Amino acid sequence: MIFKGKKVTMKSLKERIQKEIVPNWFKKGPIKGDDLDFMQSIFALHPDYEMGEESICCETDAFMGKSYGFFLAYKDGRVLNLSYRRALGEKKDWVVAAARQTINPQVREFRMSGNHHGLHIDHHVTPFKTLWSDFKNTHQQLDFDVSTCGPEAWFSDPLTTQLWSEYHKKHAQLRAITPEENLKLGAHGK
Repeated sequence: MIFKGKKVTMKSLKERIQKEIVPNWFKKGPIKGDDLDFMQSIFALHPDYEMGEESICCETDAFMGKSYGFFLAYKDGRVLNLSYRRALGEKKDWVVAAARQTINPQVREFRMSGNHHGLHIDHHVTPFKTLWSDFKNTHQQLDFDVSTCGPEAWFSDPLTTQLWSEYHKKHAQLRAITPEENLKLGAHGK
């Protein structure tokens, strides 16, 4: 396969993962054959990847709040959850990460209040991206600088954290859906 430029290459790799690998291997055990070779070549680009006799599975990733994740299980018992997007060099949007981190207690509270264990929590009616965009547009005077530590991010200004949390609590309509439903929604349903 020959690609024309980095942007086209990245898009093609992501499409193969999202349209072939995930549907073919989600919750079906270790990835095998050419698909395993492909995913190993992707994860070889990841800074935390260690070459070894690992198996790679595509499973529900409730911890990270995603529909699916890739887990690498090594013979010594270690299990790593690695992002193919990071392996491909995508940069994390730390401001959005801080926004999600801020509302995690509300999402956990919703999950616990309705006994929604094992289900994904979705922003119904108004997607998260729309809520966040509307908040930023109506609160442009706020400081959206973030602090980070590993995969965690939070707003440096406590007022931003407080106002975003209150705005989300007032406007978000959450619902519990199965991981499979969440996977079908994709990014447009977030």
